Parts: sequence; C-alpha cells; structure tokens
Amino acid sequence: MHKVLDMHCVSGALIVAVKLSLYMETHGLTNEAMAEKIGKSSSMISRYRNGEIVPPADVIREIQNATNLAVQFNDWFSKEAAA
Repeated sequence: MHKVLDMHCVSGALIVAVKLSLYMETHGLTNEAMAEKIGKSSSMISRYRNGEIVPPADVIREIQNATNLAVQFNDWFSKEAAA
C-alpha cells in the first residue's frame, strides 16, 4: 500500500528545508552541530534539510529553539514559509 502525501505539507517541508539549510549555513552550523543541539543524528538533520521527511512536533520545536525562531513550527506546514 502506498502512503498518500498531503502536497501542502510536502511543499512546506521543502520550503522549510531551505530555511533550515540557509540558517545553518549563515551560522556556520554543520549537520553534526545541529544534531547535537537538538539531540538527533546528523543523518536525520540531513534528511530534514533535504526535505525527505518532516520531523515530529517535538523535534520541530527543538529546531525552532535551536534556530532562535528563524525556523518556526508553522513553517513546516506553510507554502508561504519562505516569504
């Protein structure tokens, strides 16, 4: 059985993946450094940054805190996240 994806959510994930990547690049953070900040593996950070997966709510909040609100909770589900 194939999983049906909500395209609105997928669009938001891709946009916020760019926001997360830009934040990390601007602040000189590697996947390993962000992983340490939020308690996840660097491979998971890579998957978030590539828009492969949307993290669960608790991880999104950790990312929000780690980025000083530059990447917000609602960004993961908003088409206008990059605006």
